[in-house]
Amino acid sequence: MMSTGIQYFIVTEPPDYLRHSHAGRICYSIYEYRASIDFAQKLQVFMLGSLAPLYCEMDRRCLEEVSGCEAALLLAVTDNSERLKWFRDKDTLRRALTLCEGTEVVVEEGGGQLNGIIRFIGSLSQAAAEEPLEATFFGVELQGEDKGKGNTDGCHDNERLFACERDCGIFAPFCRVRPRDSDSSSVADSEPPSGRQTQMPVPGDRVTYFIEDYCCYGMVLNVQEKDGKHFVLISTVSQHCSNITLVNKFNMTILFYFYDSSHLKGKFDAQSPSPFCLELYLNSRWQRRAKCKQSIRNLALSLCLQDIDATGKTGEVEVPLQFVVVGEYPAGSDLIALDNVAVEEKWGMGVNSLVEVSLGTGSLYGIIRWIGTLPGRQDVMAGLELEEDIGVSDGTFKNVSFFQCPPRRALFVKYSCCRPDARFLSEGAPKHSVADREIQQSVEKVDPVAPVSSDRVARVLIGRMKGIQGHCNSCYMDAALVSLFSCSSVLDSMLCKSIEPQDAAIQRTLLHDIVNPLRSEGFVQAMHVMKLRQQLEKHGYCHSFTTEEKDPEEFLTVIMHHILALDPLLKLSAAGKVQESYCYQIFLEQKRGLLLPTVQQLLEHSFHNAGLKLAEMPSCLILQMPRFGKKFKMFDKIIPSLELDVSGLLLEGPQQCILCGKLAQEECAFCFDESLFSQTGFKVFCTTCSLQVHSHPRRRSHQTTVLDLPEGYAAQGPPHSLTRDTLELFAVLCIETSHYVAFIKYGAHSHDWIFFDSMADREGDADGFNIPEVRACPEVAIYLDMSPAELADQIPRDMKGVAKRLFCDAYMYLYQSPSMYLYR
Repeated sequence: MMSTGIQYFIVTEPPDYLRHSHAGRICYSIYEYRASIDFAQKLQVFMLGSLAPLYCEMDRRCLEEVSGCEAALLLAVTDNSERLKWFRDKDTLRRALTLCEGTEVVVEEGGGQLNGIIRFIGSLSQAAAEEPLEATFFGVELQGEDKGKGNTDGCHDNERLFACERDCGIFAPFCRVRPRDSDSSSVADSEPPSGRQTQMPVPGDRVTYFIEDYCCYGMVLNVQEKDGKHFVLISTVSQHCSNITLVNKFNMTILFYFYDSSHLKGKFDAQSPSPFCLELYLNSRWQRRAKCKQSIRNLALSLCLQDIDATGKTGEVEVPLQFVVVGEYPAGSDLIALDNVAVEEKWGMGVNSLVEVSLGTGSLYGIIRWIGTLPGRQDVMAGLELEEDIGVSDGTFKNVSFFQCPPRRALFVKYSCCRPDARFLSEGAPKHSVADREIQQSVEKVDPVAPVSSDRVARVLIGRMKGIQGHCNSCYMDAALVSLFSCSSVLDSMLCKSIEPQDAAIQRTLLHDIVNPLRSEGFVQAMHVMKLRQQLEKHGYCHSFTTEEKDPEEFLTVIMHHILALDPLLKLSAAGKVQESYCYQIFLEQKRGLLLPTVQQLLEHSFHNAGLKLAEMPSCLILQMPRFGKKFKMFDKIIPSLELDVSGLLLEGPQQCILCGKLAQEECAFCFDESLFSQTGFKVFCTTCSLQVHSHPRRRSHQTTVLDLPEGYAAQGPPHSLTRDTLELFAVLCIETSHYVAFIKYGAHSHDWIFFDSMADREGDADGFNIPEVRACPEVAIYLDMSPAELADQIPRDMKGVAKRLFCDAYMYLYQSPSMYLYR
C-alpha cells in the first residue's frame, strides 16, 4: 500500500540553473511511501507564495527540511533573506512554537518594544486553493501604557480575528514577538503548569512529561544542569512509534513514523515491520473547524504509544525539569489531573457541585455529574461536565454511559483531584456541604425583603460587582431575575406560595439565595444562580440549564408554571374561548405603516390582527417584541411606552366614544387603520357617532360589533368620566449578539433608569470571573422626550450612553398594575 504525504523545505543554497529559487523560499514536496523509503538525490517541489504553482526539480543538498508549523511561521516573514536568517536562529523559532494565546509578550514595532498579550495565532487570509499552507501570525492586544500604539482592533480584511479597542492590536510575525519575562529563548523559561510541585527524578524513574499541551510517558536516563537550569533526558519506551510530532497550537501537521505497524493491520494493510510514514495534514479550511481539529488530535493521541527505532535503540527527548512529574498518571486523553489533595471530607462535594481540577495545562472548571468507580479502577472517580468543549466524551467511558452531557464536555478524574471552584468562594465563607446548607435553610422561616426603593437605588444597586454575577451563559437568567425582583414586587407571591415538597428547595434558593440578597445587599454571587440552574436541571425540565444559553421566556415558564404553579398571568379571549399564558409574543404580518412604533401600537395591532381581547385585567404583562430569533428585528427602533393603556383591549368594561367621549356601545374593526382617527386605540363609538361615521360611502360596508357592558351599566346614565385601565413599565430585557442585559425603571421621573449587565467586565482569563455592573442611565430620558421624527433621525451609534440598546435591542417588556398585584 502507498501512503501520501507533504514535506516542507526551505531553500538554503539556490542552484544556479533556477533563477526563481532564491535562498529562503519555502517549498513543499508530495511524496509516496511503499514498503521502504527511497531517499532520492533530487526532489520535485512546488514553491509557496507564487502567483501560479511553480514546479521544479531541485538537488536535495540545496534544501533543509522544516515541519509544517515551522514553515507556517517562516512564511509570515516576507523577505527571503530575512526568512533564512530566522530559520537559522533555532532558539527563536523553537521559542515561537511554545507561544500560545494568553501569553504575555513584547512586540517589536517601529523600532520600539510594546507590551501585550497574544489573543490570536493563525492565518490572516485564506491560502490559494492550490497551496496547502498559510502564513501564521500572532495577534497581540497591547496593554498598559502601550495601548493605542497599534494599528488594528483585531480585524483583518473585514474579518474579526480577535477583539480589542481601536489601535490597541498588532499582527506580527514570530520574529518580532517574544515572551515578556524571558531572558533567553529556551522553553525552560516558561512557568511550570499550575498546581504542580516538581520532584527531582533519578535515572530509572517512570515519569509523565509535558510537551506543549500534551502529556507523554517515559523513563529517566539522566538529569543534567545547563546554565543553572535542570533538564531531564527521557527515553520514550514503546514498541511501535519512533517519532511523533503533535502540533497543538497551530493544528497544521501531525506526523507519525511507525517502525512496527503490526498493530495497525486492517487499517493500513502493512505487509511487514519495515518503516513507513503516515502524515495527516490539516489544510487552511480545516484549521478553523474545531470538530475536525479535535478528531485529528484524538486520532493522534490514540496512536501515540511510545518510541523505539528499528535497531531497538530507544528514542530520547530532553525536557525542562518543571515539565516532568515522577510517576505515570493514567488518563483517557491529554488532560491529566495532577493535584491529589484529599478534599472529600473537607468540602463535602457532591453531584452538581461546582469544582475545578488542576491539570498539566492549567485549571479546568465544571460540574460534578457522577461519583463512583469505573471499570478497572479502584479509586473513587468523579465525572465532570466541563464549561468548554475540551473534554473527551459525552459522559461515556469504555462504551458505558455514566451521565449525559454535550459531546466533548465530559472528563473523568479522581474525586480527590477535585476542589470547589475558587471563583465562587467568598473569603471566610463556612465550608459546609450543600446538603447542610439546605437543611439549615429548610428550618428557617424567611420572608421576602422589600424591593429596592427609588431612594435606595444609588446606595444599594449602582456600581461594579452589583446585580447578579454572570457565569457560563447565564445572562438570560441574570437579566430576567434582576428585572423581575430588584425594584418590583409584582411577582413576590411566587416566593411565598405553598408548593409541592419536591419543589420547595427551588423556591428557597430563589428567595433566600437570590432575591433577598439582591434587594438587601445589591449583589448575588454566580454560584447561587448556578445552584438554581442545577436544581432546575435535576428536576428534569431541561438537561442543559447549566451549560447552554436559553431564552428568558423559557426560564420564566419553567419557574412560574412547572415549579411554582403560579396562576397564568394572562387570560386571552379569542372567538369566545379563553386561553391562558405567562408571556405574550407580539406578531405582526407586516409593518402596516408603523415605521417607528410604540409598544402601545405594537400590542394593539397584534391584538387586532389576531382578534384577541383580554379576558381580565392582568397584574403583570410580559411582552415579547416582534423579531425572528435573536438577530432579525422587524423594527430598527421601538419607542418604550411608559404607560400602557389596555382599556380598549379588555373584553368587558365601559369605554368612551373616541369622538364625543360618551359611553361607547359599538366597535368597528374595519376603522382600525383609518388615518382619519388616532394612530392608537381601538375604534369604539356611541350609537350616534357610529351612524355618522359609517354614513360615509367609504365606510358603509363596515360591520360593527356591540360592546359587552356590565349588566345595568348603560341604564345608570352617562358617566362624568371613565377610569382608564393602565399598566406601568418597570423593566426591559434587551439582547445584542446573544447577550442579554436589562433596563430597570425604578422611579416616577423620566430619568429614573438603571442599566444592568451581568458580564460587564472580567477579572482574569479562563480562571477568572465576571464582574456584573449596574449603572445609572438618565440619558434615556433625553430620547423619550423627543418627537418621533427627531428620534427617527438619531443614528444608533451616536446615541448617548447605553440608550441605543433600549431603543434598538429590546427583546421583552415587563409591565405591572400596582392596583391589581396586591390582590393576586
